[in-house]
Amino acid sequence: MLLIEAFWKGSLRMNAKESIEKAIEIVGGAKELAEKMNVSYKSVLDWKNGRVKLSPINCVKMEKLTNGEVKREEILPDYPWDDLR
Repeated sequence: MLLIEAFWKGSLRMNAKESIEKAIEIVGGAKELAEKMNVSYKSVLDWKNGRVKLSPINCVKMEKLTNGEVKREEILPDYPWDDLR
């Protein structure tokens, strides 16, 4: 049952890489996203390529920059977001 539930939940939402790629597209490119988030271009590429996870603060920034089209829970699904709301 848990395997089916995990598969079902996973199929409904984007993974972190897809979410970051969507944010890059919405904002107009990786360089633009880096500038708006006040991080380096390399950081954005590291997030996109899965080398580094975003911090919770940067997840919130990305969610705001995309007007909620990219959700913090999609970027960092294991973080206890419900505890902060």
